Amino acid sequence: PARAPVDYKPFIGGQVGTPITVELLLSDLQIGKRSPGYDTQVARKRLWEYGRAALFQIEQKASVGYRVERIVLGLIGDIIESDQKHDNSGRATDSSTAEQIYDAIEGIFELVIEPLAKLGIKFEIYGITGNHDWDGHDLNMFEPDKNHLSWPLFRSMELLCRRSEYSNVSWV
Repeated sequence: PARAPVDYKPFIGGQVGTPITVELLLSDLQIGKRSPGYDTQVARKRLWEYGRAALFQIEQKASVGYRVERIVLGLIGDIIESDQKHDNSGRATDSSTAEQIYDAIEGIFELVIEPLAKLGIKFEIYGITGNHDWDGHDLNMFEPDKNHLSWPLFRSMELLCRRSEYSNVSWV
């Protein structure tokens, strides 16, 4: 069946003023990591706050006369912890690597990407792999990005953006 039309939240900020680009960086979330005071639930709460703060900053900049013409989000690695990085990595995780990938896709898309995409502002997303998101096999020198677990994570969020018809979003 066809997907329902996306209800874009039009950006209500000023359309005049000094143009700016909002640059956001998200790294080392390590979803799945288990340590004193940190686990997947804490990571999800931090994603919620990150998305809320990003929206607040954009609205705040617009309220003082800036025109937000572009948003750039850098997802630069270690988004998941991976229970397979080393032989004993599973002891320091609260979920399997597969579950971590799903939790990352769901959390980042629903709490960060989608709310920003709904503003309708040009939005570029850069996904760069880290050193935690591999499964213990040796790193490949040929197309190493496609051999990291962040590759399906980023490509899945790219697909969600396309299927949601966010024409203002591009994955670079």
